[in-house]
Amino acid sequence: MLDPLKSGLVTNMARPGSNLTGIALDAGIEIWGKRLEMLKEAVPSTANAAFLGMRDGWDGSSGQFLRDASARLGISLISIIPNIGTLAEIERIFAEMMLKKPDAVLVSGEGDLYAHRKLIVELAERNAYQ
Repeated sequence: MLDPLKSGLVTNMARPGSNLTGIALDAGIEIWGKRLEMLKEAVPSTANAAFLGMRDGWDGSSGQFLRDASARLGISLISIIPNIGTLAEIERIFAEMMLKKPDAVLVSGEGDLYAHRKLIVELAERNAYQ
């Protein structure tokens, strides 16, 4: 959990000195549709996107919400699901993703993926994904 004092967001919990009232780590499944909408607004030519997430997220209600939003926005969406969350597996799925040539990649913040976020960013930058 993020500690507002240690992170420097506030200097004192009794008198935070700013308008910070809370941080939502889980904004609900609607956030996936909003992320796709923002992507489409920022890069209108986006026609193909990849979702990098774990199986439970893709198969569950979040994944369905994302698939519905992509259909509504006219974005073809593919899922890239790692078998396990190791560094080697993440490198393997990025190599697989390069063959499918998506215009963009949406990354879930699930456990192992979050733990390897630096590698994911490096691979995305190396492959010019936005």
